[in-house]
Amino acid sequence: MSYDVAIIGAGPCGLAVAARLCEPTPSALFSDAEHNRYWRRFSHHKNTLESELKSSKKGGGRRASSGDDSAVVDIPPPSVVVLDNSSTEWMAAWKARFQNLQISHLRSPLFFHPDPRDRDALLGFAHHKERTAELNEIRNVVGKEKGVPLHLRIDGRDKIDYFRPSARLFEDFCDDIVNTYSLQNMVRQAEVRAVHYERGEGFVLDTTDGSYLAKIVVVAVGARPRAVQPPIPSQIRLVQQRLGGMTPRNMVVVGGGLTSAQIVDMLIRRYNVGRVWLLLRGKYKIKHFDVDLEWVSKTRNQRMAMFWTADTDEERLQMLKEARGGGSITPEFDKILKTHVKNGRLSIHPNTLWIEGEGRTEPEMDLPKIDHVVFATGGTADLNQLAFLEPLRSQHKIETLGGLPCLSDDMMWNDEVPCFFTGALAGLRLGPGAANLAGARMGAERIAWKVDELLGRTSANREEVQRDIIGNRFQIFEAH
Repeated sequence: MSYDVAIIGAGPCGLAVAARLCEPTPSALFSDAEHNRYWRRFSHHKNTLESELKSSKKGGGRRASSGDDSAVVDIPPPSVVVLDNSSTEWMAAWKARFQNLQISHLRSPLFFHPDPRDRDALLGFAHHKERTAELNEIRNVVGKEKGVPLHLRIDGRDKIDYFRPSARLFEDFCDDIVNTYSLQNMVRQAEVRAVHYERGEGFVLDTTDGSYLAKIVVVAVGARPRAVQPPIPSQIRLVQQRLGGMTPRNMVVVGGGLTSAQIVDMLIRRYNVGRVWLLLRGKYKIKHFDVDLEWVSKTRNQRMAMFWTADTDEERLQMLKEARGGGSITPEFDKILKTHVKNGRLSIHPNTLWIEGEGRTEPEMDLPKIDHVVFATGGTADLNQLAFLEPLRSQHKIETLGGLPCLSDDMMWNDEVPCFFTGALAGLRLGPGAANLAGARMGAERIAWKVDELLGRTSANREEVQRDIIGNRFQIFEAH
């Protein structure tokens, strides 16, 4: 079984890559004005946007979305296989997590999604399906960015961006992407055991479903759970039986992120747990998003320009840490938790550790007998923890910082090994939103440029591709 591209992971990042590889006319991630400002400030070239437009008219190849289909060159998509250890369906693990935690709405705003065709595709889908009632407004975010001049902050037109889609709406939207690009039979349920690469021969992926051959590999796996001693099956059954009863009991939840808040609410509301103690290693933080607003709002492109033009990966890693700042809870769930506190069902303890194996806290708390402890401490993105990449690491050395690989600017292992990364592991190239939907589409776009080049499907000149995109977006205005 030989393919042009093998994608490891069938979540949102993997879906974004697969869809982008099949889309000949993707929309731009940045506006023309943003491109112009960026290159004027940081490029050594003095080309104006008008000269770029003239240059693009001389070029050929694939076109960005412009509404003029006559300019599109019909290039068949590459052959792609997707390997996922949980299912033969797209987004299976994602859907299961949302269902298990009874999550009604996403944390990300509308304009972050895997569709390569249109930034507002999810909003358009909601209107087309008459499901706008499933959009929840994110209040008090427009104009709240730090470090932005006041005259640039408030714009009522930005409010349309700040709505969260329901989980069901987003899942149906992703299913629509799968149908649009005929991706239904692309996913194989297989655990990747090892990835080998030989120059000139390509990749061999050893899996539980046999071996797969590919010219290019894209690693689109999420962060791995932190190491906590797993319970044995009999313990799991016992917990399920006890939680199914109505006897009040005491539980501890460890974690300071949104997932911990969702678990607390579910334990109290659904399982009728008598009392819950929420222990946070750091401060109790309230944020609309898991990164600072400046990385999500209309100022995010300014922040990304600063990120991309940092001198070293060490600087970028520091920017990642500062932007994310550890776990946080949305204002919506803060209200829910405060209600449980008021009703005597929840006690919140910031700057507190649970000492595993000793059944106590630090600093010491006077706790009753605790029946169960739930760890909601998030995951880690660490290349060194991915056992299936060990053969590749031993053959082709790569530097890491904080577990993140120092990839090439094209998101590759290096210029000689066409193994691409997207998602959390691409944080040093995609920025603080790498692990979220914000990074999914951005990573897919950057990867697709290079994949097309390696497969001989488009111009090998990156600047020609950028000029092509900018020029064709201006054709919209010329046509009117």
